[in-house]
Amino acid sequence: MLRLSPLVLVSCALLTACSPSTASGPADRASHSASRPSASTATSSPSPEAAAEPDLVTLLTGPPAATKSPLYAAPRAKADCRLPAITPGSRPAMQKYMASVSTCLDDLWSREFKATRIAYTPPERKFIQRQMNDPECGAVPPRGADGYYCGATNSPRSGTRTL
Repeated sequence: MLRLSPLVLVSCALLTACSPSTASGPADRASHSASRPSASTATSSPSPEAAAEPDLVTLLTGPPAATKSPLYAAPRAKADCRLPAITPGSRPAMQKYMASVSTCLDDLWSREFKATRIAYTPPERKFIQRQMNDPECGAVPPRGADGYYCGATNSPRSGTRTL
C-alpha cells in the first residue's frame, strides 16, 4: 500500500489547482490563448468589485505558459493553513484533511491569481473511497493511482482509502 506524505499531497494539489486552461485539444488551446477567459469563468452578474477590476490578462499556452506566466513575477505566496491531524485508517479524518488543504490552496491561489489579473476558478474536487466509473472521466482513479485529474471536468479525484 502506497503512503503519501502531506508534502506530496500538497504538491499534487498545487499542480492540480494551477491548471490555467480547460481547453481540450490543440485547436481549442490555440483559440483559447488568443481570447480572453471564456464565459464559463465569469459570473452572469458580476459583483461591484469585479466590475471595477481591470481586464484579465490573456492566458498563455504551451512553453510560454510555463516560462512567462505573470505568476512568476508575483512575490512568493504565503499561507498559514491550520491542517487537522490524520487518524490512520480514518476516511472521515482524511476527507477533513484533504478539504482543509483544498480550501487553503483555493484561498491562496484566488488571492495570487487576482493580484496578477488571471482568472481563477477553484476546481470541483471529489474524494472517493474506491475506483468508480465517472461518466466524463471513465474509471477513476486508474488502477495503481491514488488520485487522478479529469481534464473533461477540470477537476481532481482523490482517493481517501489508501492515502
